[in-house]
Amino acid sequence: MENEPYQVSVLVPVYGVEKYIERCARSIFEQTYHNLDIIFVDDCTPDHSIDVLKRVLEDYPERKEQTRIIKHERNRGLAAARNTGVAEAKGLFVTHVDSDDWIECDAVESMVAKQIESNADIVTGLACVNEKTIDKDYIEPEYSDKNEMLENILSQLHHHELWGRLINRSLYSHTDVYSLEGVNVGEDWRVLPLLLWYAKDISAVRETVYHYFVNESSLCRSEKSKEQLHRFLVQSFENFDTLWKFFKGKNSSYYTIAIKEAVHQCFFLLQQGLKDKDREFFYKWRTRFLKEYPFRYRKKVLGLKVNLLLLMPFSYFVLSKYFQLLALR
Repeated sequence: MENEPYQVSVLVPVYGVEKYIERCARSIFEQTYHNLDIIFVDDCTPDHSIDVLKRVLEDYPERKEQTRIIKHERNRGLAAARNTGVAEAKGLFVTHVDSDDWIECDAVESMVAKQIESNADIVTGLACVNEKTIDKDYIEPEYSDKNEMLENILSQLHHHELWGRLINRSLYSHTDVYSLEGVNVGEDWRVLPLLLWYAKDISAVRETVYHYFVNESSLCRSEKSKEQLHRFLVQSFENFDTLWKFFKGKNSSYYTIAIKEAVHQCFFLLQQGLKDKDREFFYKWRTRFLKEYPFRYRKKVLGLKVNLLLLMPFSYFVLSKYFQLLALR
């Protein structure tokens, strides 16, 4: 620990991962970097995840003093669990690990070495899907600076996940960056751009540090109910909605990118209302769409014709017919 320059907090939300928590925990406890502050946030998991975690911890007595299990009084969701982990962190830097994923044994060590070399506020490593080779979707370009990366993330040209990164904790503690509690789908869409905004510099290691677990059997699950799907889409939209409001008045380029993405996401909600034949859902989001988003951005994203149809009194029926005719072409 003498040659390890600072403490790193490893933050893990825990909910419903009894099958996977052992693999995740062992990958953390077996890190070659020793100066760790390990926090598991129990979001009132209904299974035996915490029992498994405590059993595994017994195999690593040297990690016991470094490890804390913090339990929420009630289930609050992934976003809140991430916020709790950050709030409780003591390390100079933090890294996020989802509890069904795992990290390479030298993940923290390699990212810290790059951070010391580059003096970056955010260091990113490569990620694999399951045990496979490095996934092309998780290979970030060699960005010239953090501004290029921020534009890329806002434009949804590259992955936005918080995991697989070493992040200066001051980007959270000295700013107002946090996950929106209750928005548990793509909650890091909002957070990473804000962290990049406050970061001075970024860097990357060109080796695998993270394994993202995709349960192949889950691809065969039954489709979400209409209510579940609507909730999923609304939560996805809320992140984009807060981003353009954050950048408004701060940076015109980021503001333009963010509001265009938000327009696209909001219109997707309108389309879902049409698809589900749910007029109430459609008109609810049409009202917000027309009220909050300036016409010039609506026009840029959707074109003049669609916007004029949306302004019509019976836009639900008119747009339904319009999209039916487009599908017949």
